[in-house]
Amino acid sequence: MRLWLASVLVTTLLVGAGGCGPQAARSVSAPSTSATAGCPTTAGSWQGGADQAPPGTPAVVKLGPGMELTPNAITLAAASKGTPMRVTGVVYSRTCRPLAGVSIRALQTNGDGEYGPVVGDQPGACCYLQGLALTDGAGRYELDTVRPGHYKGAYPAPPAHIHISVSHLGSGHLETELQFAGDPGLKNGRPDPGVPVTPTREADGTLHALFDIVLSEP
Repeated sequence: MRLWLASVLVTTLLVGAGGCGPQAARSVSAPSTSATAGCPTTAGSWQGGADQAPPGTPAVVKLGPGMELTPNAITLAAASKGTPMRVTGVVYSRTCRPLAGVSIRALQTNGDGEYGPVVGDQPGACCYLQGLALTDGAGRYELDTVRPGHYKGAYPAPPAHIHISVSHLGSGHLETELQFAGDPGLKNGRPDPGVPVTPTREADGTLHALFDIVLSEP
C-alpha cells in the first residue's frame, strides 16, 4: 500500500491540479501562531525539484473525488463518510517567513478507511478525498475534509493520516503526513515520517486541525 501511494503521489503532482474537488466559498483562516522561534523544519522526506500548481489555484479547497475517480453520486457519498474536519495552517520558511504560492497536494481515506472502491484484492482506486491548494499572499491554506479512518482491514493498523505533498520553487519538495496525537496506531511504528496534531471541536461539531508547515529553504 505504501509503495502504491507513493506512486500515486508522484503521478498526481506531475499532472497538476486536475480532478480537484469543489472549492469552498469562504476565505482562508487568519494566520496561525504555532511556528516557534527558529521554525524547525517539518518532519518528512525531501526531494529535489518542485511541481507547482498553476496560478489561480485557490488557497481554500474542499477535498473530493478526483485523480482515478470521477465525481458522481456514489463517489461523493463515499467522500462524505466521516466527521467533518478542516485543516488550516501557514507555510513558513526556516526563518519564519510566510511563503506565498506554495503547492499543497492532499489525499486521504474517508472515515471508513477507504481511498476508493476496492475490487478483489486490489487496494482501490484513488481517491475519494484529494485536492490541490496554493497558499495565499500570507502563506495560508485550508483543506475542508473529514477525519480519515484507519486502513480498512489492515492489522496492525497504521495511524490514521492525511498525505501532504508540499512543493515550492525555492525549497524543493516535501512529503509528510498529518497524523493525530493519541492514535493507537502510532505505537505500531510507521516508516513514513509524520506530524501528530490534536484537533479541536468547533461549535457546529466540525473538527479543526492546525497544521503549520516549515520548509528547509530559503
